[in-house]
Amino acid sequence: MPKKIILNVIMLIVLALFSCQKQSSNPKSDFYFVQITDTHWGDNDNLSRTRAIVDSINKLSVPITFVAHTGDLTAEGICSGACVDSGFAIMKKLRYPVIYAAGNRDISEENYKAESEAFAKNCKSICEKREINNVCVVNLFNFWISDTVTGKTIYDPSAKLDSLLSGVAQNEPILIFQHDPMVNSFYENAFHEGDWDLKSRNKYFEICHRYNVKGIFAGHFHRDELHWDGYLPIFVSEPIAADNGHQASFRVYHYLNGQISYFTQYIMPGEKP
Repeated sequence: MPKKIILNVIMLIVLALFSCQKQSSNPKSDFYFVQITDTHWGDNDNLSRTRAIVDSINKLSVPITFVAHTGDLTAEGICSGACVDSGFAIMKKLRYPVIYAAGNRDISEENYKAESEAFAKNCKSICEKREINNVCVVNLFNFWISDTVTGKTIYDPSAKLDSLLSGVAQNEPILIFQHDPMVNSFYENAFHEGDWDLKSRNKYFEICHRYNVKGIFAGHFHRDELHWDGYLPIFVSEPIAADNGHQASFRVYHYLNGQISYFTQYIMPGEKP
């Protein structure tokens, strides 16, 4: 047998072995999860809207692995009183584990220390990772915080994300839950710049591309949007809050071996869940 053919056969065998090894290092995952966002407890009838959504989630016919709240739990800060306690009391009625990502209304630059501590007390941590069904699931507070006197950065979300993901295996799938989508948006018949400048945004997404991030899940815009950074999808969900006449809604996602699809569920005005 000619040497060239032998070498080709050897290369095919090596590639086949490598492919098998790569597949074995990425166990299959098939599960459902729910995203809710922007409950704005303390405004309008948002507590009752949250209660209706929780009741609907508990009655879902598909098996839910966890619920992710992508921020702006509150209207006036996580330390804003009895309405916050009432909101968490409603959330505790969910039959599933809840992962919280803080929003800009929950933790402000002016009250960062007190509000980040209060958020951690109620929601465990403002930034955390855990493994669920062979997937690394991250919640991240993704707003820059600077000292209001010196201007020095005291919280850098890009650095925090890089630190969180540093111990994750290169091929392990990652889902990131955050409040700000960090992209431009389109409303009132015009494009609008996002909260992040281009340089900072590119740095953040470069970290995501360095790892095996399968999706970013956000709120903040109070609109139903889908964006892409390269091959990375950024899912933006509608709110529960009544701002601008929105119906209360939530999303049911299906994660299947790295592919993500979703179904938006609405609560009609006056409807009993």
